[in-house]
Amino acid sequence: MIIQQPIAYNASQTPQKDFNVPQLVNAEFEKLIIDYGYDVILERSLRCPCIGHMGAAANDCVNCNGTGWYFSNPINTILALQSMSSTKKYENWTEENPSTVQITARAIDRLSFMDRITLQVGETIYSQLLQPFIDNKNIYQAYTVYNILSVEALYIFESADKPLGILQEGKDYTFNKNLITFNKKFQTRDELQISLRYRHRPQYCVIDIPRDIVIQERKNCKQESDLYQFPIKAMARLTHYLFNPING
Repeated sequence: MIIQQPIAYNASQTPQKDFNVPQLVNAEFEKLIIDYGYDVILERSLRCPCIGHMGAAANDCVNCNGTGWYFSNPINTILALQSMSSTKKYENWTEENPSTVQITARAIDRLSFMDRITLQVGETIYSQLLQPFIDNKNIYQAYTVYNILSVEALYIFESADKPLGILQEGKDYTFNKNLITFNKKFQTRDELQISLRYRHRPQYCVIDIPRDIVIQERKNCKQESDLYQFPIKAMARLTHYLFNPING
């Protein structure tokens, strides 16, 4: 079940679209995030115990999908995301730049390292080489990095002197979220080498929190102290850069 994060603010005026103005109080910051942010699903992260003493995740683990990270307690909330490459169009461009975003979150969201953020609007395309495993029913399955919206192409490698074989959804495989199950006819194969191109929602994981929590004391009109919790600043990257699957 996905919990809805409460959304409430009471700003006295419409603030400027600037997340660095120090004089804005907490309510005004929240208005900025709500007005200019994105609807997302936020999931909390923790290390999966399947890692154990070996130091490596089990690739067939149904909890972490072989990544070593388990995500739980999903909530619907609003976060402001800004691409890190937006201020430098060509200078010092690398593959990492467009995969990193700056996040502004309300204090109530309390982001932590590796928390997972999935946008609820928009879609993008990813190409991935799958690493199939054999389940307890002797059937080949494979996890994708992201939950699949639709498959554009799925190919199987036969040999270096043959063209790639095209696999058809329903006939050769099925998928549910980020799990692909291959038809029983592949049970006799020693291994499967699969290339996949699919559509999914944009998704990021938190990699750094330069400003975890800021509390500022201010005097009100009665000269009494009020404490304001200012929004959290964080950095996040596209999920597939962090879990390092074999990229197509």
